[in-house]
Amino acid sequence: MRAAFLTESLDKRNGWGRYSSSLIDALAKRRDVECFVATTPSQTTYAQGKFRLLPKLGEWSNLERWKKPLVLVRDVLSMRPHLRGFDVVHCLTERLLPLAYVLARGKHLIMTAHGTYALSPNTRWYLRYLYKRMYRSADQIICVSSHTEKRVASWVPEAKTFVINNGVDTQLADYPESPNSEGEYILTVGALKKRKGYHVTLAAFAAICADFPKLRYIIVAGTADPEYKAMLLKEIERRRLTGRVILKERISEAQLANLFRHCLFFILTPVETDQAFEGFGLVYLEAALFGKPSVGVSSSGSAEAIIGEETGVLVPQEDVASTAKAMRRLLDDSDLRVIMGKRSAEYAARSSWSKVADQYVRVYQSVLSRA
Repeated sequence: MRAAFLTESLDKRNGWGRYSSSLIDALAKRRDVECFVATTPSQTTYAQGKFRLLPKLGEWSNLERWKKPLVLVRDVLSMRPHLRGFDVVHCLTERLLPLAYVLARGKHLIMTAHGTYALSPNTRWYLRYLYKRMYRSADQIICVSSHTEKRVASWVPEAKTFVINNGVDTQLADYPESPNSEGEYILTVGALKKRKGYHVTLAAFAAICADFPKLRYIIVAGTADPEYKAMLLKEIERRRLTGRVILKERISEAQLANLFRHCLFFILTPVETDQAFEGFGLVYLEAALFGKPSVGVSSSGSAEAIIGEETGVLVPQEDVASTAKAMRRLLDDSDLRVIMGKRSAEYAARSSWSKVADQYVRVYQSVLSRA
């Protein structure tokens, strides 16, 4: 089977890149799938694995709206000759669906629906019709959670959806352990934007920190929303938490592994709106890989990345009091952290990308058998 994968990112420092590179690497190690990858010029430096690169795509994310049709035509003309004899075109990031849709003529179109960007075309009338048509024509839409599937189905009921939860890159745990230089801390990892709910966890931390004077809150996040970052920094200063809330923006994979390894627990409390939502949350599984329980919210895809009361604690969305209560519960009960941590590690072991890749191959084979 020959499969072409289209993605905007292979950089493991962001969610799309982590998903794309991990899935492609797992599939490329198999004998039954030949993997070819098309991505943007800035991402080819991250292309490492047993796959071949297709012609480079335009930098879609940075384009002005009127330029996108021109780049679409250019990408189609440069890519199409290289896709002769391919069986599957798999669009790994939602914004590249128009390109995948055109390139998949005479082939089978698969797309992955993650979260917010799966519904963002619904906000503009001229995109709504086009994307609904593309969703209906896709041979399979793989949703990373039942929550995402429900949101997609509410918009395009006719879409052929199937749920495959994300996996975890077990190689992250292979980095050698370094001594803990951070003291006692809880950890959040994710893009710095309102949808990730940092304002909730910050307020909850402020509510309990007086009772845990040695505790710090470490946030590992690239800046996705400068205004939101500025607001958080002002809030940290206003609450007199400077020195206790630490923001780390650029760290290595080895440093990230050690932050997971030494934290007391992981916390991420995403905020959901009509259009923006957390599809799954790879970071919960990464915390689980290191035997750490997590705190997440019950009304998003994180409810599938965390098994409530087994591998972590789920709280209502934007509920500072409940979030603070969950944090206090885990901080006060080290035995509970150990029990949940052990179950988390077992859950992560069952969720490796090699096992998840088996599910993707079964979907590809099922789609091909319908022809």
